Amino acid sequence: MAVSWLVWTVVALIDVVPSIVAARSENGVPDGGQFLRRYVITHVAIWYLWWLMTPLVFRLAERYRPRALAWLRWAAIHTVAAIVVSYVVRLATTVVLSVFMEPARYPGLPIVGLLQYGAILGVATLAGMQRRERDHAVTSAQLAAELAEARAEAVSAQLRPHFLYNALNSIAMLIRAGASDAALEAVLGYSELLRHAVDTTATDVPLRDELSLIEKYVAIERMRFPDSFSATIDMTKDAADAVVPSFILQPIVENAFRHGLSTVDHDALLDVRASRRDGIVRLEVRDNGVGLPPQWRLEHGSGVGLRTTRSRLQQRYGGGHHFELHSPAEGGTVVIIEIPYSGTAHPSSRA
Repeated sequence: MAVSWLVWTVVALIDVVPSIVAARSENGVPDGGQFLRRYVITHVAIWYLWWLMTPLVFRLAERYRPRALAWLRWAAIHTVAAIVVSYVVRLATTVVLSVFMEPARYPGLPIVGLLQYGAILGVATLAGMQRRERDHAVTSAQLAAELAEARAEAVSAQLRPHFLYNALNSIAMLIRAGASDAALEAVLGYSELLRHAVDTTATDVPLRDELSLIEKYVAIERMRFPDSFSATIDMTKDAADAVVPSFILQPIVENAFRHGLSTVDHDALLDVRASRRDGIVRLEVRDNGVGLPPQWRLEHGSGVGLRTTRSRLQQRYGGGHHFELHSPAEGGTVVIIEIPYSGTAHPSSRA
């Protein structure tokens, strides 16, 4: 508001000062200065009234943007707004003149007012475009940073001494048992898991790729409990091409193993399901582990992986997503993510 006041003050001075100087130096001040006084009051009032109207025009420009509406509708809305605002400015100018001088006649439709509205609208539109571009750049940078953090967390999860030891120990047991094909498959699976975590740089991936990563991760964990652990990974066909943020499920599944299923001696269950309905993609991860501690709150009890996941979802979808984590009455933990469906993935890149 202060900046716009300064701009309109400069405009008012540019308008009236030359007229004052010219009137005094060339022709004097006729009619006791009444004409000059009227001229100055009228023009200063007009410019400052436009200053008061500037925030309104900016709000209209933001709400009714050319890219968000059909061009004809956009032009019609702002034409009507320009006429109304111009009438208000001229009427207010008439009132000002009536207060400081003799009553003035209400003027007709000011064409100049329409041009002034158009000028403000143009500045507001350009400013809005620059602001949105800046916000988009900031959001993209934040998403890239959070993706990097998610990748680091995924790599860290697969290189944690406990996970690495269990994976290598399971492979060694397969070799001792003479199951060379299974051991080779396990080594290749672990290698593919690491390669995927290190190489993937895309912020968005098809859901089928995300679940493929989860299948590799679960396969490594399954080697530890071949008889006491079972997992279900299910996806409806119409959700396979849905775009989801990279590594959005990996920290949730890893939490299920580390905090939920690590103390379950038998019949450990992990259920990962993905579906699509009414333009919404629903991701659900359920385990039958120990569940959440009493009085646990998502806002205060989340680890790094969950905090990163929630932050990425907020940055990507804002209020258009749903994130839920709770322990149902029958025990275990359930994580539910709902995001808008989109079927066009951003191009991925490989290092």
